Amino acid sequence: HIGPDQRAPATQMRARVARSIAAAQLPQSPAMVTRWMTLMLWACGRPRCAHMLRTDVALNSASSFSARLQRFRTIMRAAESSPEPDNSPDGMSLRSSRTGTQVERALAMRCVERFDAVGYGRFGSVADVSSRLIQGLWAGTGSVVELTVTSGAGEERQIIAKLIGPPSDPSDYEGKRDHESFFVEASFFDQGHAERILKAGAQVPLALVLDRLDGGRVHIAMTKLTGHLRVIDEARAKSALQWMARVHALYWGTERSDAAVATGLQPQGCYWNFDTRQLEFNRMPRDGWEGRLRLAAAGIDARLKADTMQTVCHGDPKAANIFFDSDGAAQFFDFQWVGKAPPAKDLAYFMACGATGASDESE
Repeated sequence: HIGPDQRAPATQMRARVARSIAAAQLPQSPAMVTRWMTLMLWACGRPRCAHMLRTDVALNSASSFSARLQRFRTIMRAAESSPEPDNSPDGMSLRSSRTGTQVERALAMRCVERFDAVGYGRFGSVADVSSRLIQGLWAGTGSVVELTVTSGAGEERQIIAKLIGPPSDPSDYEGKRDHESFFVEASFFDQGHAERILKAGAQVPLALVLDRLDGGRVHIAMTKLTGHLRVIDEARAKSALQWMARVHALYWGTERSDAAVATGLQPQGCYWNFDTRQLEFNRMPRDGWEGRLRLAAAGIDARLKADTMQTVCHGDPKAANIFFDSDGAAQFFDFQWVGKAPPAKDLAYFMACGATGASDESE
């Protein structure tokens, strides 16, 4: 019901959220409905409002569906009467399509100087820079945008830019953790890992401009991959596994993976790891199979860390982070959680969150 480029008024969003909840036939679970509402707002390009829902004490402590829904309506009415402030770095507006801001234009001009080096070819004088929001980021830390650079001769090139600022709430543990991960991604690019992986036959974007700025801001501008998101059927799953195999082989062994960590990658790779997910661990139920898994968590973590087969893992190989080109070759992006880990962590996460096994038709 909601496209990623829309910035709808709160009244429209409330109606769309209600329709989507009904269409999905969600169970009357307060936690499930809150999560769904949060995701809907995030998709609308309102990450700060989504963050309000995630962190609102009254909302998340309500024990019934009706109480949570009432609190949600209160928050949305407040957002409607007082439009969401622009908390994006450098005053970037979250509109769907617009002329690039002064900061974006300056960034694009610097990227053009690198076009030839990354295979984009020589580019004439820049006549225009436009910007399109791809998505807002959790905790109000900024946005991912697509910059289209047009030359005087009418040629166009696309740039993907992550414009990151500090979390809107400095005390938010999850926001701080996610914010720090963007600096890992910056290290991945500026320490030459993308070029090494590409040379090994695994497709990734290449960095054009990297800026670490005052106030916890970071700008990462990169080439746009040629592929698209696809349902990951068996053939595409094999292609993604080949991509991971090439990367795992490249960094195989403790010596190589430790050397990679020394360049700024995650010391414990993968989005889900025991060291950084204590908040989620403490939320786990204490009974049933989840309770048994909770009791075993520390032991599982210790076993994974002690495993002799260590490498560098992508860390977040879900379907939303994998494109496929016209030949079916996998292209991975989002390297915030790349770091040292046993390869099984990448494989298990991919099989659970990426490979559906369904064809396009059956999906």
